[in-house]
Amino acid sequence: TLTSELMAKRFELVRELIPNVKRVAVLWHNENVSSMASVRDLESVASKSKVALQTVGVGGSEELVEAFSSMARERVEAVIVVQTPLMYTERTCGEEGSS
Repeated sequence: TLTSELMAKRFELVRELIPNVKRVAVLWHNENVSSMASVRDLESVASKSKVALQTVGVGGSEELVEAFSSMARERVEAVIVVQTPLMYTERTCGEEGSS
């Protein structure tokens, strides 16, 4: 499917931008069915490489800060965000006070 191809391409782009990447996280809305399919697609692509994939599912916007804290603790080197209405709405999360 087109979504599967896009997920694979995003993963490839991360590997091109960070050639020695070892840990990549995928941030996704765990209540969105299409997000689950995208995560499975990324898991399939990652399993063929030497890159560990950390899946970080959130149920709502209130869980995003903890999700990013978790990814930082796990020392992920890149994050792939599965696009959903929740992620689009919260795309500026954490920008307050950054100016």
